[in-house]
Amino acid sequence: VAGGAIGIALVRRGFGFAALMIFALILGGSLATIILTMAPVEFLEMLGRDATLTGRTDIWEVLIGQVMDRPWTGYGYGAFWTVENGPVFWVRQATAWPVPTAHNGYLEVALGIGLPGLVLLMLVYLGTVGRAVGRLFRGREVYFLLTFFAVVTTVSISESNLLNRNSLMWVLFVASAAKLAVKDDRV
Repeated sequence: VAGGAIGIALVRRGFGFAALMIFALILGGSLATIILTMAPVEFLEMLGRDATLTGRTDIWEVLIGQVMDRPWTGYGYGAFWTVENGPVFWVRQATAWPVPTAHNGYLEVALGIGLPGLVLLMLVYLGTVGRAVGRLFRGREVYFLLTFFAVVTTVSISESNLLNRNSLMWVLFVASAAKLAVKDDRV
């Protein structure tokens, strides 16, 4: 999101303002890195947050092992969580609660269609972002799309929204990708 803001500042307000934004971003990022490196748990507790992201990191640790059991094919689209006595049983045993999803879009994709599917999804995603960046100076709607893509990337770290037919975020991403794939801007 910060990178998008800097890009917009370059286009809108000139180089001086963008340089100030870049300096602020570097300074803030450096301070955050120092604090998170020296005392990550204490910092999160100071903010009133759980260091395990409300148990998500515990789930992810178990699920990474499940992905590694079937790295090439995954368990099938949407299939991992449907068979109660299948692999999901061991995830729920290890975490001691009925985990409904991976709480991570990237892990969810890897569980469903394997690591090759995740790589393909990332290539499509990066290609879509690249097309949006290529149109940066041709219209204002691209500002929204780049911000939206940053939100999708960030939210997917803690929510299972990728390749989810019931996710508005995923539907909007697919529509945006389709719009950007068309060479004629009149569509």
